[in-house]
Amino acid sequence: MSKMMPYHSNDHIIKMLGKYDEQTYDQLPHYLKQQLQIRNLYVKRRGPTDIERLEAHADAKEHRLMNKERTIEDFKDKYLRGKKFLFD
Repeated sequence: MSKMMPYHSNDHIIKMLGKYDEQTYDQLPHYLKQQLQIRNLYVKRRGPTDIERLEAHADAKEHRLMNKERTIEDFKDKYLRGKKFLFD
């Protein structure tokens, strides 16, 4: 037994996607994925925010220092700017 879905405009479908902002395409409900495919709608990818960039940079630096994978910038920080390695 199938239930008929009411017609939604393309703008309404895009607004419905707003509820699933932080989820991947695979996590969207089936009917929404189906509507995107049928209507051939493409949604522009959201880039990282400034806070997300800063967090990623800090996490990458911590990972490098913990695993002793230092870069030239890390050595410049130590010898030119007087900063210490976090995990020595």
